[in-house]
Amino acid sequence: MNRWLSTNNAIRIGWFLIGVGLLPLGCLLLWAYTHNSQPISEPIFLRRGQFVSRYFKPELNGTYQVSLSWLNKFPSRETKVDLDWEIVDSQGQVIDQGTYDSSLDGSNIVELGEYHPQQRVRQRIIVNVHREVNGPDGEARLEVGVPEVGLELAEGYFPLAIEWAGIVGGLAVVIFLVLLILRLVHSRAPGSASRHLHCQDSVRTQRGPRS
Repeated sequence: MNRWLSTNNAIRIGWFLIGVGLLPLGCLLLWAYTHNSQPISEPIFLRRGQFVSRYFKPELNGTYQVSLSWLNKFPSRETKVDLDWEIVDSQGQVIDQGTYDSSLDGSNIVELGEYHPQQRVRQRIIVNVHREVNGPDGEARLEVGVPEVGLELAEGYFPLAIEWAGIVGGLAVVIFLVLLILRLVHSRAPGSASRHLHCQDSVRTQRGPRS
């Protein structure tokens, strides 16, 4: 009885360790799902004209960054970007605005400006391109967000949470493996087979001879 009680306690401890190991990772995933650090990341062709993004709602405090990026592409150093942008709410009221008129100098990420958003207010960004960008492809991604938060999650908190889950979960796996080995050793022990035969003889004796 005590053996089964201690085995059950060991199983409970193993599952408890698994829960403790996964808890920080689960909390981070929930926070990242409910607090989007980059609400806007849309492709934009930098041709003369106006680009209007979809509506979004900032959910974080702090300064949001407006930027252009060319993923896995590097425009030539002479590539020039000339545009202005503004953040407007659903009523068309301007929340913030800025301009950019400069060459890229070989960079594939360009910070167009920063602004402090109104939290949980529907807003969108309008970009007016004054000069067509020829390369590469004239296509970039327009991004609005708090890149520091994304970097902290991707390079700091998530690796630590995964490492913690591996260490604590590993202890739980060790416990389960030990229990499995003990069970296999016990089932193959000579005494267990004789006890099994003794139990069968006792059952036959109680039932009596067959007619």
